[in-house]
Amino acid sequence: MGPLTRIGAATQNAWRRLRRWFGSAAGRGACGRVALCGLLLALSPQLVGLWRIALYGEAAEQGVLLCVAVVCWTVWTLVRDKRRRRHEKDADDGGDVADKAVQRGGQGVGGRGVDRPVRRKRSKDRARRDA
Repeated sequence: MGPLTRIGAATQNAWRRLRRWFGSAAGRGACGRVALCGLLLALSPQLVGLWRIALYGEAAEQGVLLCVAVVCWTVWTLVRDKRRRRHEKDADDGGDVADKAVQRGGQGVGGRGVDRPVRRKRSKDRARRDA
């Protein structure tokens, strides 16, 4: 096995592990923060320009920045409140697990009905003894 093959295998394994981690609950929680960090790094020159306008710009420029900030804040709060109402509505409609099983036609966990017994596979040794 040559060094390039080992490097390629290590790269593929690292990529798989990253994909698996971003698919987990911890990865999904961190994914937004990582994306926001990258966005802030990419937009840092523009943010510095906005900061200088806010501190040293003319009154008209500062007023425009203030209006843009107020509009962004208003839209953000409207979206946040809409999400909260949707989640509260979903939580109120939730019900118990037993109610959901009834809605699915009596199927419990794993898709088995509550009244159906669980069938076990007979082992090959037992099948030979019984035959």
